[in-house]
Amino acid sequence: MSSGFSGNFFKIGKDIDSTDMNKLKMSVWAFVLLMVPILVLLVSYLFLAWEHSQLDLWNVVVHENGVYTLAQSIFYFNHFIREIPVNVMTAFSIAASFYLFTPVVPDDRVRTRRLGNYLKIFIFIIPAAAGIAAVTQTDLRTFLLDLGQFKTRDTSALYGSHWHSHFCHVLWMFFAAGAASCAYREVSGMGCFSGSSRGVKLLGLWFAGFILISCILGFHPALTNMRYLAHQCREIVTHSLVTLPLSFALLIAIEQRLRPKVSLVSSQAWKKKNKFWGLCSILASSVIFLWILIKLRHRDIMAHAQKQSSVMDLLASHFFEHSLDYLFVPLLTAGMFLFFLNARRPHETLP
Repeated sequence: MSSGFSGNFFKIGKDIDSTDMNKLKMSVWAFVLLMVPILVLLVSYLFLAWEHSQLDLWNVVVHENGVYTLAQSIFYFNHFIREIPVNVMTAFSIAASFYLFTPVVPDDRVRTRRLGNYLKIFIFIIPAAAGIAAVTQTDLRTFLLDLGQFKTRDTSALYGSHWHSHFCHVLWMFFAAGAASCAYREVSGMGCFSGSSRGVKLLGLWFAGFILISCILGFHPALTNMRYLAHQCREIVTHSLVTLPLSFALLIAIEQRLRPKVSLVSSQAWKKKNKFWGLCSILASSVIFLWILIKLRHRDIMAHAQKQSSVMDLLASHFFEHSLDYLFVPLLTAGMFLFFLNARRPHETLP
């Protein structure tokens, strides 16, 4: 009797230690991912302060167009409106990639829906407020041109031009999200095989949407125009260092809050598929980025910029141009992830 009790006691203690260790791993990952964008933005600000020889940059012109101050760059509402289709595609790819091998099966769907409803408030308020501000600052026609992907700069409008300046970047984000998610699952050990079939379908749905949008708006200029290629390179650097880490930090925090099941986490069946998709994603994202760099090799990139300055200056100021995106994309990603979880059936497996 005492031997059985002792065995059960130590088994329970082992499970508790395993659970606590997994939670600690998740917390460390979330913290590290949160610190990366904070450090990037801090270094960018200090660089701009050094460039302009003053610490207070709020009313200093820092934007590439030579007009907008730091404050106007942060609250660049028209730019945010242009980014909405791109942001939706980005959020969907990150949420679906993270969902693919998540060990979370919501026991309390009411609580999960409640958390999702809280996020929906901000997900709708941010673009609504930005839309009102954009129309107020300019006019309805400009707002529709921005949303319709006609504009990359305030002074010009060309059908599909904004999508052309993001085509490779959006595709890169799809594979980068897959690579980052699989790397997290592999290192942290927080993953499972159950529910993956829905994740595969979601990734397929994303790809179908990407192809449809690209057919409607076009994509050839994104592969041949040097200005678009240079812009896409800068977008990849910006969002890989800020948007992607912020989104994953929030997803990991949510996954920890929903308490992944230890029995699913300890399953080994998902690891082979996780490694395969992770390696494919790393290869694809690397090929896309390297291809852009090769295309830009020996080209005068600064000739396509709106102002003549250093590459570091253009990159540092660009980080702040996407400030509203850093708020919107992680929240939208989390909302989509929770929506996917609520529709999840525990018996689903990969085909």
